Amino acid sequence: MNENLNQKSRLIPRRDVTDLTSLSASSTRRLSRENKFPQPVQVTESRVAWLEKDVAKWIEEVTMKGKAANDN
Repeated sequence: MNENLNQKSRLIPRRDVTDLTSLSASSTRRLSRENKFPQPVQVTESRVAWLEKDVAKWIEEVTMKGKAANDN
């Protein structure tokens, strides 16, 4: 499989999302409902995951907002 395709389509579980973002599970749910965080993908009836690229993009956006706020 193409490495770029693999990275773009890799699903990561909630525990990895919480580790990467330092947000709690309840915060990711709330922010997702408010469309302020990437939407999860329903993997099975009882399991959700996120596209790694979507979470990475969100982290980058939050980081850029923080840097812009500190520059002012």
